[in-house]
Amino acid sequence: MHKKIEITLCSISYFYNVQQQNNYLLFDFSLPDNNKQYKAIKVDQNKLKDATKLDQALDITLEQNKLLEKKRRAYNFILPFKQPNCITSHLTQLVTQSDGLSLNLESDNFFDILLEYKNLDKLIINDSIVENLKIFHYLLCKELVREIYIICESQENLVSRIPFCYKNFEFSLPNEIIENQLYLGNSNHANNLKALNLLGITHVVNCAKEIPNYFNDVQQENKDSIKYFQVPVLDLEEEPISDHFDEAYIFMNEALNQKENKVLVHCAQGKSRSATIVLMFLMRNKQWTFDQAYEYAKKRREIISINDGFQFQLLQI
Repeated sequence: MHKKIEITLCSISYFYNVQQQNNYLLFDFSLPDNNKQYKAIKVDQNKLKDATKLDQALDITLEQNKLLEKKRRAYNFILPFKQPNCITSHLTQLVTQSDGLSLNLESDNFFDILLEYKNLDKLIINDSIVENLKIFHYLLCKELVREIYIICESQENLVSRIPFCYKNFEFSLPNEIIENQLYLGNSNHANNLKALNLLGITHVVNCAKEIPNYFNDVQQENKDSIKYFQVPVLDLEEEPISDHFDEAYIFMNEALNQKENKVLVHCAQGKSRSATIVLMFLMRNKQWTFDQAYEYAKKRREIISINDGFQFQLLQI
């Protein structure tokens, strides 16, 4: 009996955040040839095939098996469709009948659902994915697939919402906490003007005493300068970060009341100080408990780790 795989129907925002996580390799057969993820996929596929016939693609050598068993490595697929269709409707119905979030299916059952539709090639962005589904099926049968993400919005919406999504960058981007509005990242994100411009960041909350406001005095062409608010604390339990909650909230709330504005909150690593300020905002803005805000943010930036002193101060809200 095959192990079950988790199928998640995801939004564009969820897809954006998945792209920022480096603990597993994403497979998207529709990616263009010059994309970094696509190149990584091709390398893996070539190693798996090892110049053998397709039907022997997963008869892998000991060395190739090591490739698959790297720490925390998993094979995850993203199936991007041109628009919501009969397949996504079918899967949405199955997900709703389970827990409403994701679906566990045996690999053969999932592949059978795809093959039920004769016009599969007309529904998927890149027609060559139909041929690639053969390799996909082998990986499923060999239980090398852990999760499958299906974007339930059209390619047009994806490109409109994240116009840079298929471009190849040598740098990472911060995680999206509130869709198209609030981002959480580290000092590298804050010090990368190209990344800030790609996202359209207009306001920055700098939660590190030791880090400067990198672009405070930079006047950009055809753009207003980035506005800054600093929370000058160290990542120490005894630091009174709550002293800055009111002013930070006002700065963020006033910015996000204007739809065209986008806010980046950062510290050195984007784990403790900046995460504390983001949770404070979520708790106040949405009237959430600490646990609700923490779970929500953790799903979007999994490395969040707030020190005990800051947690205690958040629990006083």
